[in-house]
Amino acid sequence: MTPYAIYFGIIMKLSLLVLLGFSLILLFPAGVQSQEDTLTILHLSDTHSHLVPFGPKDEMGDRTIGGIARAASVVRSIKQSTSNVLTLHAGDFFQGDMMFNAYLGVPELQILAGLGFDAMAVGNHEFDLSPSTLESSLVKAFADGGFPLLSANLVLDGYPSLNQYISPFIVKLVGGSRIGLFGMTSPTANLYSSPAPVFVDTNLVLIAAAAVDSLRARNTDLIILLSHLGVSLERLIASSIPGIDIVISGHDHVAFEQPAAIQNPAGTTWHVAAGDFYRYLGELTVEIGTDGLSIIDYQLIPIDSSVPEEPMTAAFIDSLVAGIEARFGPFYSEPIAYAETDIEEIPNPVEENKDTPLGNLITDAYRRVTNTQIALTVGGFISEKIYQGPVTQADIFRSVSYGYDPETTFGSKLVTFELTGLDLTKGLEFGVSRIEEDDELLVQASGMSYAYDRTKPSFRGRIDPRSILIGGQPVDPAATYTVTSTDEIAGLLDLVGVTRMNLRILEMHEFTAVKNYVAQLDTVRYVSEGRIVDLSVATGREKEIAVPESYEPH
Repeated sequence: MTPYAIYFGIIMKLSLLVLLGFSLILLFPAGVQSQEDTLTILHLSDTHSHLVPFGPKDEMGDRTIGGIARAASVVRSIKQSTSNVLTLHAGDFFQGDMMFNAYLGVPELQILAGLGFDAMAVGNHEFDLSPSTLESSLVKAFADGGFPLLSANLVLDGYPSLNQYISPFIVKLVGGSRIGLFGMTSPTANLYSSPAPVFVDTNLVLIAAAAVDSLRARNTDLIILLSHLGVSLERLIASSIPGIDIVISGHDHVAFEQPAAIQNPAGTTWHVAAGDFYRYLGELTVEIGTDGLSIIDYQLIPIDSSVPEEPMTAAFIDSLVAGIEARFGPFYSEPIAYAETDIEEIPNPVEENKDTPLGNLITDAYRRVTNTQIALTVGGFISEKIYQGPVTQADIFRSVSYGYDPETTFGSKLVTFELTGLDLTKGLEFGVSRIEEDDELLVQASGMSYAYDRTKPSFRGRIDPRSILIGGQPVDPAATYTVTSTDEIAGLLDLVGVTRMNLRILEMHEFTAVKNYVAQLDTVRYVSEGRIVDLSVATGREKEIAVPESYEPH
């Protein structure tokens, strides 16, 4: 099933469920508060194993963004000074940093459990290495106690042992209030992750309505959707199903400066998001009373170098870093190059050039190894930009962190194969088929340039074959071209209907190729140079269509 089929089906079901929403209000009225109660909700999402601070350095030489020891300091401080605190994570702690590849998520779960987290949504990336890896990490991390993972739309019949860790919903007594929490997981996991024999159910509206039904039947005073669906689906669900008081967002890596109000048949649902990688901690304070929910305060607390590290957590992280560097050398501690500016991974939404500096760098690095005619990657497999300043191996690994090789703990391997010009054109057309939503499928390339027009219907000629140049020459549909990419991208070509020929898996990892290339450059200068052009922007037709938001779902 294609991503469009999934989302079209969800939207159709949402429209049918609006009337059902009104009946739910009558059948299951909200719990009745005998007195007012104040609740503080601390929330994170999409942390992706970013346990070590990253980003530019400050004048003291400290990395300025994130770090779980800094986040721990803020969480402990708020819990010590505030009563009735609920601490939540909206999913995706797997993948993103060598901390994951070396330790498979166990340290992060242990730290969050030690901080007293109450629940976590199951993210799509939690299944990147199969349900057995997720279960193994949970067994190790929660040997001395943990917290529930939540997802109401996971079908665990094929892997029932996960039921002891994953629940559809829970009810927490906080102060004098009964708080109902249910989770949901992005169905994209079925396409781009490895959940089988677990299945992520796509009947999101029916499942969410049933979860609200069940929680209201348990006399809850407040219902929270701890979501890993992404902003668009969260807004659709919240606007159609009554009874969800708060949606805590995950999957899209966005941060809301203030709660967004979403109107639904019963009133208002409040929507919050705290971004990714421990950049921020969201703090939402609400009052629960006889008149329902009211917002008292909200803030995104920056987790930066101005925040002191919690000493015990910092010492634990230092020991993890030492373990990695004992195996791989100064992975975090010593630079191998210098970036003159940020090397961006996301296309600028208002500029015509859609090749990204990092996409150009990565694909150039591939061809330096293999000398094929072209090299390809897609936006969804570039995980993070490289920041201006000293560049370490860890900085490079975070930009190409997907995949897992158990022998080396590195990520994806390079592969070479051949494509006809016709299949290449077909793949490029698929790559721009959902460009209005994000750049996840947009092909970044070396040795090739092309243009597209997103004002045309999806899958109906957005790519003009005459714009495709390989080595400066027009593509020949009947010719065969040599290509370098990664084993993960090559494995997804069948979904696109693209036939690859003469696949060869190399012994070099994507990370190693990019690292060696960056080290050779020494001083890194990469820009968007017109390898990919959005003709609707180039011709001024962007005024006729909506500019896509610049967030990037993962």
